Amino acid sequence: MKLVDILLEFSRSADLYHASKIGFYEDQLKGNFITASTIHRYWKDGQRRERGEPKYDDHVWIKGISLTRSLDFAKRWGPIVYVLDQSKLTARYKFLPLKWNSPKVKRFENEEFLWMNTSKISGDGPEPVRYADDGKVKLNNLSRYLKRIILVNKFFGPNYKKDEFYLKVKDNLEKFCKLNKIPLETPEN
Repeated sequence: MKLVDILLEFSRSADLYHASKIGFYEDQLKGNFITASTIHRYWKDGQRRERGEPKYDDHVWIKGISLTRSLDFAKRWGPIVYVLDQSKLTARYKFLPLKWNSPKVKRFENEEFLWMNTSKISGDGPEPVRYADDGKVKLNNLSRYLKRIILVNKFFGPNYKKDEFYLKVKDNLEKFCKLNKIPLETPEN
């Protein structure tokens, strides 16, 4: 096996992270899903464009879930981080890698966008559908794809171990994790 093949296999099996805000996690765990709430512009040639460039308006809207390979980046978005199994997701869904390195928006990240509103793939790449309010598009059976959940304590302040709200969130996560045999991590930082 060549080094390139080994690195490719490793990158396809790396953990993917999705942070959840406090206002969403309870519904996600009770319903065992994540709602696809992110939309992106997509150009059929796969190129990214900025406003004012030729063909900027020649796009379609795609809907999905934003994931990242960086745990540190995910921790900035919310106190509950789902660690997802990329291999299981890849067997069922398509990913669109998005490189955010625009100095205009001061965002430098490689996003793995879990494409949820189309499954049609041709030799030219994905065939997106025009975005319409298609109701709730969800990643169902969330527990099937979870490797573990991380509770990011820094969101609850320095005395989080005594904070009632933190303890309630932790208790809810512990119950879900125990029921679904998923590890829960509560690192000190």
